[in-house]
Amino acid sequence: MNTKTVWNLKLLYKSDSDPQIEKDMKAFEDACARFEKKYKKSNYALSAQSLRAALKNYYETVRTFQGSKPCWYFVLQTCLNSNDAKSEAQATIYRQRITEANNKIQFFMLNIAAVSKGEQEVFLTDPILAEYRYKLKKIFINAKYNLSEGEEQLSALLEQTSYTMWTDSQDKVLNQQSVNYKGTDVPLSKIIAQLAGLPKKDREIVHQKINSTLKGIAVGAGAEINAIYNYKKVMDERRGFSKPYSSRVLSCENDEKSVELLVSLVTKHFSIAHRFYKLHAKLLGEKKISSAHRNAQIGKISTKFDLESSIEILQKAFQSVDQEYTTILNTFVSNGQVDVYPKQGKKEVHFVGV
Repeated sequence: MNTKTVWNLKLLYKSDSDPQIEKDMKAFEDACARFEKKYKKSNYALSAQSLRAALKNYYETVRTFQGSKPCWYFVLQTCLNSNDAKSEAQATIYRQRITEANNKIQFFMLNIAAVSKGEQEVFLTDPILAEYRYKLKKIFINAKYNLSEGEEQLSALLEQTSYTMWTDSQDKVLNQQSVNYKGTDVPLSKIIAQLAGLPKKDREIVHQKINSTLKGIAVGAGAEINAIYNYKKVMDERRGFSKPYSSRVLSCENDEKSVELLVSLVTKHFSIAHRFYKLHAKLLGEKKISSAHRNAQIGKISTKFDLESSIEILQKAFQSVDQEYTTILNTFVSNGQVDVYPKQGKKEVHFVGV
């Protein structure tokens, strides 16, 4: 297999100045405007037939015109290099345009969510809407937490400045950090991942350096957490969520009682974790486990996991589930859709806010 180890962003666009970028963005904006004009004053939830036609049109609009593609191109550029100010600015511009275009069709799902309980039951059981039953069920469950159309539009616009930009800025700061190990400056993310496998004395020294590095940016991190916390608190209260985790539980399609029971059981049996770390400390020759050694390896692992052997392990695992997963993996590694190695300035990809 021809394995590529860096992202090939030319799969998206030829370059930053590729005219197709603006064509794709404009196509999405125009599609949303056409959808708004067609359905804004239409009673598309009058019958199962009319609702099905509207839903089909909606998803064709969202899927056919890849409005998020231009934004993702520049977002991925910044993931490879968080110092790329030009790409960061372009990603912000396109993210804003996507939000404004999506706001034009915000009314659609809100109107569906507003139908009566009786109509909801009819739509959920009508075979004509079988293809959309799952989506409709989610819309109706979330209905009581919806805001007005204007408020939802404002929320979408503010999320970029009140959440996305805060997390992006902190990611940028973190990805500029490095720790000196044996005369070499190692990116923070890489040295944290390697910590558990280092020799004991090295592990303790590196752990102290990691802590010192993190403390150096703690003020900014604290401000970020406070901003995100207050943004979430305001939105939760406005929407009517009773607990800090209510919206998360709902989005994960779980129920609060089950989650609370799980937390209760785990808390009740903390003694199991205490026994584990007590044994871990004993095997490491320590009286008490410290943070530096919490994930330290016990014994020696002779097997070497290089890129090729790791891919083979994944191929076998996916193959046991479905051949399609293996095909997707092979396509990714041969096309340059996996960026393998850590480097300073490289950051994680967040599939949120685009």
